[in-house]
Amino acid sequence: MNLVDSERRKLLKIMAGAAASQFYIPNLYGHNRKDKLIRKFGLTHKVDKNLEIVKRLSPENFHLLYRGIGFKKLRRLVENRKCSWYPRGYGRIKNMKNLLDLINSYSNEHNLSSYRIFSHIFVESGGYNNLNCEVGGGVMHLRDHHWDGINPLNERQNIQRGVEYISRLNEEFQNEDLASLSFNIGESRVRKYFSKVKNYFENKKIRRGPKYEEIIWSMERSSPYLASLGKNYMGLINKSWNFVKKRNLFFHDSKNNLVKYTGPEKFLK
Repeated sequence: MNLVDSERRKLLKIMAGAAASQFYIPNLYGHNRKDKLIRKFGLTHKVDKNLEIVKRLSPENFHLLYRGIGFKKLRRLVENRKCSWYPRGYGRIKNMKNLLDLINSYSNEHNLSSYRIFSHIFVESGGYNNLNCEVGGGVMHLRDHHWDGINPLNERQNIQRGVEYISRLNEEFQNEDLASLSFNIGESRVRKYFSKVKNYFENKKIRRGPKYEEIIWSMERSSPYLASLGKNYMGLINKSWNFVKKRNLFFHDSKNNLVKYTGPEKFLK
């Protein structure tokens, strides 16, 4: 190979590298694939319309779309509000009233307090059915690892899966408050501290299970931020039901385990 051919080959390599940096084919292919999926399901720039379309998708089609375009892109298509936005006043009460049949049905199916499930939804989303900023969504704000086999924006499927999850946590910890705490901050975290406190009780011959306050107290030593999250969430769970109860908006029929709406008619319009 002579000197001219060697220099020419070096120049061609430089030009090829420059071209590759400007036109990265896999990224272009991925972008086109996302666009095709978006067009396939009839999604546009209109957020409200997109949300209604996505809510009606079968679980299979929802997961095809979600995995194809990613959570962030999907959220931008169906939600244009800030992460911290939740419905207030009449909007929140109306949302919750519309979910009562589902709340009562699945709570009784799994032998859980209907007003506790009501409180979860009231705190998590205020009954607003959309995707949040934490790779989760629906009225119970289920994280994506709970989405298998469901469309999380289908209210019935979301509440059913959420109640099933809380029921399993309740069976494990034998404590409704600990099930609620696990639902919010994660079962593995609560399980870790639950084991520590339980062992302490056994050594001291205390014949009862740990309470959620004791779990949070144990967390405060090694993870004060996590303990603060748990404490705030449990406070909101308890305060939310007291709030609607004192204002005669909702009532719990303990005999039949049903939450009933008792507020004024103007909230129903």
